[in-house]
Amino acid sequence: MKLKTLTIAGVALAASMTAATAFAAPASAPTLSGYVGGGYNYTTIEGEHLNGWNVNGAVVAPVTPMFAVQGNVTYDAVSLGGFHEDNTNVELSGFASLSQGRVGLFGGYTNLSIDGFSEHVENYGAFADWYVTDYLTVSGRGGALSGDHLSGSSANFVGGQIVGYPCPNLALTGTINYLRLYDLNQTEYSVAAEYQVMKTVPLSVSLGYTDTRLAEYGSISFNTYSVGLKYYFGAGATLRDHQRSGADTWAASSPIDSLLLP
Repeated sequence: MKLKTLTIAGVALAASMTAATAFAAPASAPTLSGYVGGGYNYTTIEGEHLNGWNVNGAVVAPVTPMFAVQGNVTYDAVSLGGFHEDNTNVELSGFASLSQGRVGLFGGYTNLSIDGFSEHVENYGAFADWYVTDYLTVSGRGGALSGDHLSGSSANFVGGQIVGYPCPNLALTGTINYLRLYDLNQTEYSVAAEYQVMKTVPLSVSLGYTDTRLAEYGSISFNTYSVGLKYYFGAGATLRDHQRSGADTWAASSPIDSLLLP
């Protein structure tokens, strides 16, 4: 199943790259770039409090002046008393850098572990970033999930994001993520601010808030507050440079942070 999924994704990626070359002028040649980071999450749900933390990283490698590949690795953990959930995401994407944005395909693998129960999930989809102005980026993505107990026809996801840059080293972000697993629907509404403190040291700090709503035969909502640090390398000097010319920080990442949790 994994081999078939990767083969289909590879053929589709080649087709999208060929189509992109026909109508878009290439942007500046990509260089080796990416980021490493980590963060802490605090979630409140029905009177309970969950603690979570994560480490993550991404590397972008140029293939041609127009095309590049990106690899992402993320580890997330959530705990509450004796309850513990952790997961590892590995994601691979390929994208074309256009004059006003990027388009690409991605596929990945997630290993979820919840109190001894394990679930393996694959995801695959497409994304696009549109640089509307120097101060505004609009992104979207969508795809499907498959795994031990999932199939693409009944498990899928879609999302959108807007990033505003009041100045080159400050990013204000609004995101909507929607995930469907059979009769279960999960919707996340997030806002975040990320600031690169110094031009000479590409280290950023971030604060975020997520309102998550689950619907299946009733509804549950919970709130997550997050803080994070991220160190960028390559792709310019400002935060906007790193996010537009370096690794894609949202659209090409895994749609699964944790099972039924943000």
